[in-house]
Amino acid sequence: GHVGEWVAIRLSDGGSDGVHYPSKGVAAQHQFHESLCTYVKVPPDGMTPRAAEVVLRFYRNAYAAGFRQSDPDAHLNIRMTSKFIPGR
Repeated sequence: GHVGEWVAIRLSDGGSDGVHYPSKGVAAQHQFHESLCTYVKVPPDGMTPRAAEVVLRFYRNAYAAGFRQSDPDAHLNIRMTSKFIPGR
């Protein structure tokens, strides 16, 4: 399986390049525009479509609010708040 590996998800359409990467940094290096993607570590139990939608909406709203991840290998510690998830 791919548990613990990273995928790059485009903020524009939720698509990916279909590649699993060993780290967030390596995933970012392989994107045309690393700041236009979000990077998700494949969890042991997978991700439901609803959870994927929430994560993508969160990062789209964070990007729209000016958030940019300067270090692709840094661990994010942002709380998913109503500021970034409207209607929650």
